[in-house]
This record gives sequence, structure tokens and C-alpha cells, in this order.
Amino acid sequence: MRSIFTNCTKGISHDKLANNKITVYKTLLIMQKIDDLLVFILVVDCQSFTRAADELKLSRSLVSKKITELEARLGMQLLLRSTRSLSLTEAGRSLYQHCCTLKNTLLEIENDLDKLRGQPQGSLKVIAPFTFGQMYLTKHIQGFLKRYPDINMQLNFSDSQTNLIEEGYDLAIRIGTLKDSNYRSRVLGTTKLLTVASPQYLNNAPSLQHPSDLEQHNCLLYTNTVKRDCFWYFEDQGKELAIRVTGNYRSNNGLPLLEAAASGLGIACVPDFMVTQEMRQQLTTVLSPFSKVQHNINALYPANSKISLNTRLFIDYLVEHLTAELSA
Repeated sequence: MRSIFTNCTKGISHDKLANNKITVYKTLLIMQKIDDLLVFILVVDCQSFTRAADELKLSRSLVSKKITELEARLGMQLLLRSTRSLSLTEAGRSLYQHCCTLKNTLLEIENDLDKLRGQPQGSLKVIAPFTFGQMYLTKHIQGFLKRYPDINMQLNFSDSQTNLIEEGYDLAIRIGTLKDSNYRSRVLGTTKLLTVASPQYLNNAPSLQHPSDLEQHNCLLYTNTVKRDCFWYFEDQGKELAIRVTGNYRSNNGLPLLEAAASGLGIACVPDFMVTQEMRQQLTTVLSPFSKVQHNINALYPANSKISLNTRLFIDYLVEHLTAELSA
């Protein structure tokens, strides 16, 4: 090693070599400080040392040590720790805001370098609802990855609300009103709920002229939004109607409920994108005058950081292809 170093530095003065070493050390120290600040951001976003450590693939003790050293270096406490939660001090809030700006700047630099490389690369982690993802998203992912083959994508399915930051997701596809200010969204399309049943069921069931008549029917219940009581929502003369419904079949996936409705088991309330042309031939849509509310199909991403190049490219691709399909 000594001979290699000597050969590499031959002809360089001692003072210049010393200055180069100092510059390298200073650069490494700056990079370490940036690394500690990014760890601080993740701990705040995850609200947990353990979850941040899992995301970084580091030990919890090392993550805790980095934050402690950061506080010591700055000479002030940044986090208030308890056994169940973390909260920011006033200094911590100020630093977090500045750190988010730093993180966005680093993402901009990375995006600019990606453009110089000419071909986007890196990871992209996406989560989507079971049925919508399987029916619509997977085929567009295939097209997207053919266009950008150096991107590595992971697609997971879940109808539950997911904390994108804690779970490490870049993007989520969600249907309905956006209530969480921690996310930004882009609308990909719209859908509305259809209330459907088979002609066989309707011929043998009580009259169904108004949403209130559903109380006399066997309703097939989507359990992701059901706890003890289940309500279906309609609109009557500009006013929202919340109808309590009951039934003997529940599922956290809409397709089994739709198939059960087609077999004559009861009435299902499902998004219109789920009812294919083939399925429409087996079902009758009921209560149409009361089912007018449109729901947005959104692409969500965290609001506290600049959108990555891969995420932006995927959203643009979905707008280009999926939006046209949904509006057809």
C-alpha cells in the first residue's frame, strides 16, 4: 500500500499533498453531517427510531447515536422522547424545515444527474388497491418498464390506508377524497359507485325503489370500510343519504362481492370500473338516480419532499395512458 501511495503521489509537493488530504477530510465531514441530517428527517417522518432504522437498514442504537451526536454538535435538543412518541422542540422544528429544503435540493441534483445519464434508473415503490391495481395498473406498469428498463419497481396491493413515509413508498394509488395534508395528489380519473344485483335476485326480493328499501335486502359488504355498522351513501334531491345496510357475506375485496351479486346472493355496491362489459350482462344496476357522486382516482406522494424523477415519470405515464382508458 505504501509503495502504491508513493507512486501515485510522486512529484506532488508535501504541502500540496497535505492540503489535498485536508480537503478530503473536510469533504467527508460535510458528507457525514448531511447524512446525519437526512437521518434526522427520516426519524421525524417515521415518528420512530425503530421504523427509521428499519428503513435505513441500520441498528436502532446507531440511529439513536446519530441523533444524539447531532444534538451535541448543535448544542441543543431537537427531539422530545417518550416511551410511546417523539415530538420536535422549537429548534427541532426549525432544523426540520431547513432539512426538508436540503433534501429537496439533493433530489433536484440527483434528477439533473439522471437526465445527464440519459436514462432514468433506480427504485420506485408503489402501492395500489387490490382490484383496481390488478384490473388496470399492472398492464401499464409493463409498458412503463419497457420504456424505462433501468428503473426497478416494486408493486404491492392493499386497500388499507398506508403511511407512505413509514412504509417507504414513493407513490400510492387511492380512490376517494384526499384528507391528509401530508400528501400531494394528481387526479388520474374518476369513478362512481354502482348498486347492482342479478335479475334472479331482484325478481324474488322486496321492491327496491329508494335507497331506504335496502334495509329489507341482503347487502354484500365491503369490509375494508366496515367495522360494526356499514353505511352506503346516496344522494336525494341534493342531500346526502346514509343508509345502514346488513348482509350475510363480507369481503375485503370487491370482486368476490360482485361475483356473489351476479350469482343471485344479494346486492353489491362497487366502483363502476369493476363492472366489466361481460359482468354488466349478468347484472342490473339499481338506484341509479341516487348514485351520482363522483370519486377521484388519485396518485398520492409525500408533500414534505420534492417528487423524485422516477415518481414524476410514472405519474406522467399513467396520465398519458390510464387516464384515457378510464375516460373512454
